[in-house]
Amino acid sequence: MKRLEVTKQVIEKWTGESGVKELYPPGSSSDLAPGRAGLLRTACKGLVCEVGCGNGRVATCFESDAYVGLDINPAALVLAQKRLPEHKFLRVEYEDPYPKADTYLFYTCLLHVPDEELPNVLTRLSGRVVVCESMARSFRKTGKEFQRDAEEYIEWFSRSGFEQVSCDKLDIPKFPFFDNILVMEKR
Repeated sequence: MKRLEVTKQVIEKWTGESGVKELYPPGSSSDLAPGRAGLLRTACKGLVCEVGCGNGRVATCFESDAYVGLDINPAALVLAQKRLPEHKFLRVEYEDPYPKADTYLFYTCLLHVPDEELPNVLTRLSGRVVVCESMARSFRKTGKEFQRDAEEYIEWFSRSGFEQVSCDKLDIPKFPFFDNILVMEKR
């Protein structure tokens, strides 16, 4: 029962208008930290499917024919398509399968997935997976965000048949809380 209740709360948060507002709270920047775009382009290979693309801010890192963005929030997808009409954005339900891609990118997305749901997400993945977010369990807020240490992600992915390619700590001034890019590949 707890798993379903937490999942329901997460889905409700990110499918409504409040989910769009929380993408970039007032006064925050919707731009990527300097240098991050190049790092993401290097980590991702081939066709990139970004899960939890929000308003498409990461889509600008990739050519339109090498990118598809997925999100559960229709309002966020309207913003993304308006911003980048040449890119492809699709609405998915929480448990829908993901389209086939060479790389699945989770940019500040998996920290919103409860631990109980993470295996369900990982079973839908193949090929290369890139996770870029704050990786420190100490950042967790009760019931709202689910940050994990890099080692925890590596363990979760390993249990689902992935092996680590790299895990790089980002040293970008003024953006200390988005500090890891983890790359995993299906064995």
